[in-house]
Amino acid sequence: MAYEAARGGALKIKGLKLKKNKRKSEKSEEEAAKQALRYGVWWLVKADEQLLGTVFFETEHGGFLSASDDGTLGQLPPPEARERAGDDEDEALHPSPEDLFSVVRVSDNRVAIKTAFGRYVSCDDHGTLTARQEAMGPRELWQPMWRDQENGALVLRSAGKGYLTSEPKAGVKARAEVQTLEEATQLRVWSCAEQGKKKAKAEEMIEDKKGNLHEVEEDYAKRFQSFQGGRVQLSKDAVRELKSAKKEGNLHEALLDRREKMKADRYCK
Repeated sequence: MAYEAARGGALKIKGLKLKKNKRKSEKSEEEAAKQALRYGVWWLVKADEQLLGTVFFETEHGGFLSASDDGTLGQLPPPEARERAGDDEDEALHPSPEDLFSVVRVSDNRVAIKTAFGRYVSCDDHGTLTARQEAMGPRELWQPMWRDQENGALVLRSAGKGYLTSEPKAGVKARAEVQTLEEATQLRVWSCAEQGKKKAKAEEMIEDKKGNLHEVEEDYAKRFQSFQGGRVQLSKDAVRELKSAKKEGNLHEALLDRREKMKADRYCK
């Protein structure tokens, strides 16, 4: 028998089932699923597509970015380090409503951040942060920028090119006026959304939504507009305004301007 004709490989025994080695990708997914959870259900965001839904922001100082009902933002110690009279022991070990934010993806690199009080986080030309706006505009848009993606560290840049900063001192409000990455406060974002979703929902991606611009505006109205007589009220202005806005990258701002002209929308000024 010629040895060259023999087939190499592992010894096979009839009736014995051998376990196949798992692929590296499967192992990495299992390891990611087993990562440490915070407060039972919160997991660390490490990718752009995961930055969506209800989250809380942990600063590099160990505190939590927090919003008050008067529209101001600052930093509070983590829940376990706070003195909250009247709270149950179990409740004190979870984020408070003022710690929670809702992230809305507007495009691939822009998000809007809404507080638990239903107001969007906004930054003016002087770097002052407030959360009093009920509708999104250019000042309510933020750009997440990764600093250490493996460890979930990012910074937030406002539309005015200022980076968010927050100090762990009582009474010191968060701002967005520094112009360098080194001065920005690094944040880690913790989410309670269902893991495994690779892409954001289509209704959250306004600028990338497929279909003609008339359909985009109609969908936008259904999401935000208060109806009259059960009918959707759309702007009578020409759609060509939206076409030019889309080319310039200002589609969301143009949709907001058209909403403001509609008397049926009680959320616009």
